Amino acid sequence: MKLKIRGSLLIIQGYKFILVGILNAVIGLGIIYSTYNLLGLNYKLANVLGYGCGIVNSFIWNRRWTFRSKKNPKPQILLFFLMFGVSYGLNLLVTIICVEKLGLIPNLAQLAGIFCYTVSNFFGNKFVTFR
Repeated sequence: MKLKIRGSLLIIQGYKFILVGILNAVIGLGIIYSTYNLLGLNYKLANVLGYGCGIVNSFIWNRRWTFRSKKNPKPQILLFFLMFGVSYGLNLLVTIICVEKLGLIPNLAQLAGIFCYTVSNFFGNKFVTFR
């Protein structure tokens, strides 16, 4: 019975994690497009601002809603950025391997990279950052 409850919690947290990711994409792209197109900021700066806001949003929502952590947030922030870096590195590695070794077109390779990023980031945050 305990295993079934844990499995259900994992699925619920997985769905929440994906919903937070969708919200991050909307926020990030909204900020990127609005600061670039409406405010005339350099596209690089717009990108940094958009991703920065998305990552902050991700930390807040995943900490409070997805994983319901009550622990001190200060060490979690560092671990969160570490998990982001590891997951992003895995994303990039998988994408490169898919394009350069497996011959996939970059658009499909990006999907494989995003899948690996999402799975590794979810489990990294569940079992390391917000445990």
